[in-house]
Amino acid sequence: HEGRIIELSWYGDRSVSLELGSNFHYKRLSIQSSQVSSISKNMRNHFTFESRKQEVIKLLHDPSWDLLLDIEIPFEESLVCFDQMRSGSMAALSVIIKY
Repeated sequence: HEGRIIELSWYGDRSVSLELGSNFHYKRLSIQSSQVSSISKNMRNHFTFESRKQEVIKLLHDPSWDLLLDIEIPFEESLVCFDQMRSGSMAALSVIIKY
């Protein structure tokens, strides 16, 4: 209940459909878009593109992130992997998708 659907800009110029009937209204879901190449309006006073990039680079050098990595898969296998996670036949904390 009251969850968010986050649409990522992976689809390029393809159309994406999303069913907004039944559970969407009943469970009070909301839709949020994500675009990593721009900084959201409420964060522009805190970050520039360059400062955000430097912060990400600094965070990525922390070796503790490596403890969270479970499996790495090629992009072409991502749909199968996510289907397996949804069905419970594969459990993973995080998945690295190689493009």
